[in-house]
Amino acid sequence: MLSGLLTVFMGASLSPRVRMWAGVSGLSAEPFWAITLLINNQYIMLPLVPVFAVGYWAMIINNRRIL
Repeated sequence: MLSGLLTVFMGASLSPRVRMWAGVSGLSAEPFWAITLLINNQYIMLPLVPVFAVGYWAMIINNRRIL
């Protein structure tokens, strides 16, 4: 839950670098969401995991800075 909260506030930043790290934070939490959904037999929510993962991946790609 902390990672999700961090992702929301970082994603609202004006800095592309901070928004990129918001995507990293959100993407790193996705395996834990999947495990939690499986343990609690909430299979109907499981298709949302890859949907959010793709969104976080897009956030990383769109806000990365090339050095």
